[in-house]
Amino acid sequence: MVLRPPVEPMLAQAREILPPLGTGAGRMAVQPKFDGFRALLYTPLREGDPVLLQTRRGALVQDRFPD
Repeated sequence: MVLRPPVEPMLAQAREILPPLGTGAGRMAVQPKFDGFRALLYTPLREGDPVLLQTRRGALVQDRFPD
């Protein structure tokens, strides 16, 4: 599968307690919330294609992170 921007990322939802294991559809994933950027990274399909970095609102910002 190849994804090209813009893609709408999933956003974290705060919860007071975790639901019991085995409830809900699919597997549950837990991710700590750190301050910083939430972004999607698109790797090149072919040599010479650019690496793209998309914010959660859809802006391409790879030029702000040259390293």
